[in-house]
Amino acid sequence: MKLYGCFNFLSFVILLSSSFRALSSVESFKRNCDKGDMMECYFLGKSLLNQGKTKEARVPLKKAYENGDSKACELLGEIAEKEGDLVEAEKYYILSCKFRESDCDQLAGLFVSSGRYGEAKDLYRKSCSADNLYGCASWELVNAKEKEFSGEARLKESCNKNIKTACNLISDLFFELKREKSNIYLPHLKKACDFGHKQACEALK
Repeated sequence: MKLYGCFNFLSFVILLSSSFRALSSVESFKRNCDKGDMMECYFLGKSLLNQGKTKEARVPLKKAYENGDSKACELLGEIAEKEGDLVEAEKYYILSCKFRESDCDQLAGLFVSSGRYGEAKDLYRKSCSADNLYGCASWELVNAKEKEFSGEARLKESCNKNIKTACNLISDLFFELKREKSNIYLPHLKKACDFGHKQACEALK
């Protein structure tokens, strides 16, 4: 019983320490944001979001996006999308995509949800070309029957370089699109299995 009590006390101390560090980080981010450090404004907004303070988070995030921070745009878009304001979400995702092409996948996802598949495919392609592997996988899902260079080709190229995310995404596509097991997929499934992808390991049995 004494050990259990000590464990609870230790857990409390660790939790208290973590909370103090989180509070200190927010205060540090705020100081630096007020001095004009836009990256710190972004981190301040993200930290506040993680604490469930959406209203407070908007202020530093808007400050960051107005100074060209694409990730701040992306977060503001996510906030708007969760709140059901798809017009506002699209506005922020468009800005994020203009800042950085690798971030175009968020806008593409919004278009898919509203049935705008042609526009979504072009955005996923753009995101994939900027080395966003999730963009590559999504592009392949939207346009699975396309025979020319596609998102899957970029994923295979990355998997051949032993990039875990790419190998796992290829395996996800293999099952999602019900591909036939062949020599084209076996090397990538083996790599994914080595990385711990359970379905890939099952498929190889």
